[in-house]
Amino acid sequence: MPDNIFLEERTKQQAGSWLAAVVALLVFAAGILWFVYTQFRIDVPTGHMALLIRKTGLDVENADEVAPTPEHKGVQKETLTEGRYFYNPYAWSWRVIKQTEIPAGKLGIQVRLHGDDLPPGEFLALKEEQKGIVPGVLNPGRYPINPYLYQIEYEKFEPVTIEAWVEAIEPKLS
Repeated sequence: MPDNIFLEERTKQQAGSWLAAVVALLVFAAGILWFVYTQFRIDVPTGHMALLIRKTGLDVENADEVAPTPEHKGVQKETLTEGRYFYNPYAWSWRVIKQTEIPAGKLGIQVRLHGDDLPPGEFLALKEEQKGIVPGVLNPGRYPINPYLYQIEYEKFEPVTIEAWVEAIEPKLS
């Protein structure tokens, strides 16, 4: 009979040890999850965007201003808009900046900063691979435009309203 008492006491001690090990493992797992959540998270607030910068990958050519594909190192073409994103901080770096905002009563134009130079006599960058003024205007509002790819000019450009002509034009019949 005395052997059973010692066996029961030993199983209680083993159960307590196992319970402590499980609790320690759960606390460790919660700590790892908290670490991953806080270190890998990119919170982009309203009115902002995140610029992604890849730290590992293929090297960028000297002629390239930005990374041509996401596999290359350097500033990426794509931006992250408002929201929550998760990226590995070993492979990625990021900067959260304000989006470009064109105020009411102004118009904006885009000047592409990357690509080939325009041919002589041209002033609009009609092709995606040309640098220069992009055709079209930006109306008042917010735009997640990568400042490494485009420069936005809006201070000089105010819209002009042309009033409609209300007089009727009568055709001359001869």
